[in-house]
Amino acid sequence: MIKGGYIDWITEDLRKFVGNGNVFVTNTSVGGNTTVFGLQTVMNYGDISKFDLFFVEFAVNDSVLISGTPFQTWQASFESLIRLILERGNKRSRIVVVLLGRRDSRFFRLQTEKAEFVWKLANHYGFECIDIDAFLKEKLRLTGEDFSALYADPGHYKRPLVANFIASRAMIALLLNDQRCPRAARLPEPLCEWSFKNLHFTNLRGRGEEAVFENSRYRFQAIALPVGTGLEVELPASLLMISYISVPGSPSLIVSEDGYEAFSFHTLNKRVKSGRFPFLFRTIVMDRKDWRDGSHAGSRRLRIDAVAAPDLPPEITFRPRWGMIAEEPSDDAPAYLFGLLTTSVEAG
Repeated sequence: MIKGGYIDWITEDLRKFVGNGNVFVTNTSVGGNTTVFGLQTVMNYGDISKFDLFFVEFAVNDSVLISGTPFQTWQASFESLIRLILERGNKRSRIVVVLLGRRDSRFFRLQTEKAEFVWKLANHYGFECIDIDAFLKEKLRLTGEDFSALYADPGHYKRPLVANFIASRAMIALLLNDQRCPRAARLPEPLCEWSFKNLHFTNLRGRGEEAVFENSRYRFQAIALPVGTGLEVELPASLLMISYISVPGSPSLIVSEDGYEAFSFHTLNKRVKSGRFPFLFRTIVMDRKDWRDGSHAGSRRLRIDAVAAPDLPPEITFRPRWGMIAEEPSDDAPAYLFGLLTTSVEAG
């Protein structure tokens, strides 16, 4: 979580503990995305065996994923991410999952359900879990105004108090973890009845006019899809996620995949429109699919069309997304597509 600030505190504490020259930090987080984006990140990074410590934190953003899918879909994606890290990491690799929560009490029940499953995974795979949300609610017994006072906005804690506290808890967890026996050479059996397997990322470079979006932390190469044009791609398996860049004036997209109902969604983020950010990297997960039905293997055709929001066909299902809005009629920017993540599922 970029805005949380705890990464800097943890880095500082680690350097005090092991020495400045022995701590190297790589931050691959991109705000506003879910565990499925984590799967794509680990896949695309390359060799992750050089890393000894992984922090995984999608607790708040995963609420968006869970709201549109069976709960088992989120469980399978989270366990698949943990297993992928352990499979590709080195034998000393340690995972720390940080569970943060939202200020709004509407999310409390969902947060509890997520935490219960993460703790089951932690006991099963031997990783550390830092449940800051539960600590604030149960250990400190904060309620009402006292609880809300710790938040800068509905989804982010204030700095530096909570960030420093998270770092302290992380260091305690790491010291305890370091005293444990090395994990088994083979991973234990999965807890979920099925998992995402055979993940494949389709890079769209070379399929259209390319543009580069970069800042101090990121550099993304995407292809432009002007309004009124479409892109057809042969996929090796079922579509799991689309990655795109939201820019001022971004149009809407219609997604048509063989075997599934077409749908549309907006690609303009309200914070981009307001000028707060020049661009944002965003993803949309295929959260309406029932991934348990076993029909997701095998190649199929995908078509993505860029359409002005007022021209979206009413017969095509529109899928609203948090923070995404329609562009103005006078806007003429293209959509920018980054890549496609596909998968099949496997029992056990």
